Amino acid sequence: MNTRRLVEALAELALLVLSVVVVLTMSRLFDTSTYLPEVITMAVASHAVAFITRRAGFSTLTSIAVSLLVLVAAVTVLFYRDTAWAFIPTGDTLEALRADLQVGRDQFSAVQAPAPPLASFVLGCGVLMWIAAFLANWAGFRTRSSTRSVPSRERTTPRAGVWCHWTPTADSS
Repeated sequence: MNTRRLVEALAELALLVLSVVVVLTMSRLFDTSTYLPEVITMAVASHAVAFITRRAGFSTLTSIAVSLLVLVAAVTVLFYRDTAWAFIPTGDTLEALRADLQVGRDQFSAVQAPAPPLASFVLGCGVLMWIAAFLANWAGFRTRSSTRSVPSRERTTPRAGVWCHWTPTADSS
């Protein structure tokens, strides 16, 4: 394994760990930790789909399509297994989803954190984590941007409406 491949693998692992940490910090939102299995599974699955489609050479649009299909299957299996046919949602699955979303909408303005882990709240967190994980993978490994997110010795300043990077010299510090 060459150095670049090792660094990329470590970066992928760090991004996955970061997503799990974000899910763990949601403990302030819920009064129990029963949300953890579903939301962590969705975050990890999203990273796995992004990793596999990227390594398989799929285009970004194809990866998005695959990710959406796997997201539907994951939601069906994790939240509505009893109403599905295998991992394929049925009309009963859609009706159960609609009912859960209605309960969540009704309760959203009435509850305060830490809130009970209603199915719709947990589902919402899981879907948002799925999207965040996919976007983080896309931004981190598909764009291959040459810009850094945290400049080391550079300072970023607004000048004439444009963000400019400059490296301080001994007399400008």
